[in-house]
Amino acid sequence: MTEQNQDKRSVFTDALETLGTIIDDTQKRDAIHLAVEPVVAKETVWPGQHVTVEGLGAHNGKKGTIGIVDPFLTEMVRPGQRFWLILYPRTIKSLRHVWEHPDFPTSELQASSESTKSLSDVEKSKKWIENYVKECQEHEHKIDYDYVKKEPLNYDNLMRFADRWIEMDDNWREYFYVSDSLEGLPDEFWDHYQIVTGKKVEENKKVNFFTCSC
Repeated sequence: MTEQNQDKRSVFTDALETLGTIIDDTQKRDAIHLAVEPVVAKETVWPGQHVTVEGLGAHNGKKGTIGIVDPFLTEMVRPGQRFWLILYPRTIKSLRHVWEHPDFPTSELQASSESTKSLSDVEKSKKWIENYVKECQEHEHKIDYDYVKKEPLNYDNLMRFADRWIEMDDNWREYFYVSDSLEGLPDEFWDHYQIVTGKKVEENKKVNFFTCSC
């Protein structure tokens, strides 16, 4: 069996697991990823110097260093200049070209991704309700009874009534008048309503509030 076949090391972890320590002769050539962050120096710092997230060097009793100044620089970094801060190995929470670290805010890309996902969920649920209303409108017909106060069945009125419904006292209920050709409000409506509005609906209120004029 060749040396290449015998070498079962993971190309993603071995060197990174021992970086920053004295290694032995079992270590082989490898390649690694390191997290970097552009930082503005608050004071003069030197290549390879251990620094804080604020760009302060590890001296005069300062603690809380999280990495080193770009060790490939050939000159000092003066206050106000930007440099690459290389974070200590094995301290970041993820590594996907965009990384996360406890001492830094969530990355713009990650925040944007989470926001887009959330927005997409809202848009999908809103679209479901809009499509449901359109289907209802195809079955609706005008109710001419004078004693029935009927709101037109559209998206805004349906959502407005749902808002009122979840706030009504359990001992007194108003109902949304619709054509007797419509079936009851589906349970799925409440799932989408919660996503769109961000409101939590109590289980006992996730019921049908449609009623006909008959």
